[in-house]
Amino acid sequence: MSALWATLSLLAILAAGNAVASAVCDERDLRRGLACVLGPVTIAFALFVASLAGLPLTTPVCRATCGVAIAVGLWSSWRAHVASRARQDARSSADGLVYAIVPLACVALGVTFLALSPPANDAFSNWGLKALVLARDGTVRSPDLFEDGRFLFHPNYPLSVPLAQAFVHACVGETAEGPARGVFVLAQIGAGLVLFGALRTRVAPRVAAAAAAILVATPSFWRSGVDLRFPGSIPAGYADPMFTALVAATVATALTWAHRPTARSAAAIGVCVGFALFTKNEGQPFAVAILGAAGLAFVVERLRRRATASPRTLAIAALVAGCIAAPWFAFRTELPARDENYQQQISRERVAEHAWRTPVIATAAVGEALAVDRHGLTWIALSLAVVLRFRRTTRAPIPFLLAALGAMAFVYALVFVVTPLPIVDSLATSIPRTFFHVTPLAVAALALLCDRREADP
Repeated sequence: MSALWATLSLLAILAAGNAVASAVCDERDLRRGLACVLGPVTIAFALFVASLAGLPLTTPVCRATCGVAIAVGLWSSWRAHVASRARQDARSSADGLVYAIVPLACVALGVTFLALSPPANDAFSNWGLKALVLARDGTVRSPDLFEDGRFLFHPNYPLSVPLAQAFVHACVGETAEGPARGVFVLAQIGAGLVLFGALRTRVAPRVAAAAAAILVATPSFWRSGVDLRFPGSIPAGYADPMFTALVAATVATALTWAHRPTARSAAAIGVCVGFALFTKNEGQPFAVAILGAAGLAFVVERLRRRATASPRTLAIAALVAGCIAAPWFAFRTELPARDENYQQQISRERVAEHAWRTPVIATAAVGEALAVDRHGLTWIALSLAVVLRFRRTTRAPIPFLLAALGAMAFVYALVFVVTPLPIVDSLATSIPRTFFHVTPLAVAALALLCDRREADP
């Protein structure tokens, strides 16, 4: 019975993601990936709002939610299928990739059910522990979350990953560490599918498929996380894979918006950014970087007199993201704070005092880019592609991707400059994750630089 409810809970998560994806995206290839990526955070957000409203997150409530999510997901799939037939869509070019990845997904999901490896430090003391607390108490207002000192690290970090895992625990009716890690498998698969769905109309299909494979095969997705320098993933229970998948989804929806700047495609960006804000604190600089880069790209295209988008669509993206993130930020003010709230520590005096850290950070960043055991050859290949195909760096949407990368690099470097932690320790534990988070941007830029076609589609 436990295995049945574990399976149904993960299917409900996928169905919930499909419902949201169908609402904001009508491209079948992209929608498949968005369903995987948005599923866990959609369920988490629904439970968060319900708990704030006073609904207890008990096993019966979560099982009822499971049934409703599956029903809504099936209805959304049927509507999307009817719309697809009405448009007489051709057979999707992603079908081959989907059929190839399904067996791998099943194997990976089976591994999570049987995973015996203990969670790594952050998961053991934060993400996984909060999931157990939420499942036990059935509310986001658990006293353990509000008691200062109960969680030594990240006491006011977003709750999407713990809530998604708590949903699985509650549906099963007992602690289910293995199945709960299935949410990371969905995120990992979805990251590759969304990138493929966005790139397949811009580059050759084989280049898009290669980019998706590179992203899914990134070693940081697969590492066990035993060593604290590695972000870890499925066996470790870290939130970084989920955040990276949301970055991939944001990149994919942003590329779609650049191609077809409609209110719906802008809303899709907003959904992904909003859920990124609800997943990790790193979502804050990412939101600023991605929306700022989109605004910059719009200005550049307008100066070239090629812009087809309206500033109104960017406003829609920001509004949707803000509406999703607002409940969390309001709730966050009640939680204990730590000195890891770096935005409060940024000042001219502090930056000047720690300016000596800049060359240390740059050296560490170069070394991390060369760490093939954590990032593969992605960053090395991107550096070579920028040099060898420099003339193509002005080809839309490559400037947008490189601008977003540069903005993220600047913000992360600023955080390392002002952090009160010893710089060596901070870099050792955090810089691998920062590279992992922005890998989708790098892979997308690499695919666009390597495509042989000269003109935009």
